Amino acid sequence: MKKLFSMICLALCACLTLACGSAEKSTLHYEPELIVTDSLIIDYLGNLQLLDFKPDRSEYLLYDFQRSELVRVDQKGTIRQKANRSMDGKDSYQSRFFITANYRDNGDLLIETFGGLFVYDSALTLKEKRKLPYELATGIIGGSRVTLPIADYLYAFSVGTDDRDRLQDASSLHTYPFLTAYDLASDQVTAREPMPEKSQMVQNPGVYRSMDPIPLYRDGLLHLMFMYSPEIYVYDFPSLKLKEVLNLNPEPTYRQLAPVKNNESFDRFFSELASSHYTGFAHSNGYLLTSYMAAAPQEEVDALPKDVVGGPDYLVVRDKYKNPYYQVFSEKEKVWEGKWDVDLKMHKDVIYSTHQPGVDPQVQERDEVVFYFYELK
Repeated sequence: MKKLFSMICLALCACLTLACGSAEKSTLHYEPELIVTDSLIIDYLGNLQLLDFKPDRSEYLLYDFQRSELVRVDQKGTIRQKANRSMDGKDSYQSRFFITANYRDNGDLLIETFGGLFVYDSALTLKEKRKLPYELATGIIGGSRVTLPIADYLYAFSVGTDDRDRLQDASSLHTYPFLTAYDLASDQVTAREPMPEKSQMVQNPGVYRSMDPIPLYRDGLLHLMFMYSPEIYVYDFPSLKLKEVLNLNPEPTYRQLAPVKNNESFDRFFSELASSHYTGFAHSNGYLLTSYMAAAPQEEVDALPKDVVGGPDYLVVRDKYKNPYYQVFSEKEKVWEGKWDVDLKMHKDVIYSTHQPGVDPQVQERDEVVFYFYELK
């Protein structure tokens, strides 16, 4: 009965999206249609984050952070397996936290921690553990996009095992080869390249929360989007030779982050509150969709008490202004920019959300987890 109710809501949601379009229109002469095309309804009491899915989308991998539980579901939302692999045991990844979890084309699952790479079969049975000759360079754990398996290779944003201090060394940001191509069969690094010279991290060195870009592989090319730089960089892979740069040219709603000089105070939290960052991108029916978070007005951020982060005043400003904005490109030309009343996520050219457009996620069913999938028309 609950699944029937959810499907009815899905149908109404699709009609609502078609009828209403965007909540705030751009000045550009195009109005995209964001359409709900499918949903994944899971009978599960708890919160699940979507980590990855198999190339044919026959299986989805999700994670419950409260229970440290990996959850495998099929395309109908039926749970195939629930497992805690952080616990002690022969199949453990031997850490309380993992960093990345990605399916390979052959169905194996790669889980990476700060201690190494763990290879699992389709039943989450450990097949292999290895130590890699680098360390991942990311400030995100549990679903980070810092690596991406590509055929027999692994892309990673990384540093050498003795070079972690390079992340805080502003003088090396334009020269150190963070971008890595790694041969999974031979255990060899096959190519390394520094961050692009035009990126904001190189142009304005300082302390950033996370410098690793969001990766996407399509049509033989690796696309990288850095959170704090309004471009998408396209590389040949596995050579990592830069082929193209797409400038995203956001509206004045976007405000470029000014990095702080040290990581000791709360300055970076207020700097990020008063600035924007990109959160994802995906291709759909010939269009490119990007998303970024808007910035709070500098004067309102300056008025906040600077000795506490996350207090009531801080949260009021954050919740009021830090909302997603979207851009649509056709043939590399921006044709629309504005807001929708839904917080979209994007992964491997799949666009999804965890609540219906215009619906407060707090009022949805608590004993089901639902993912809504979208296309642009």
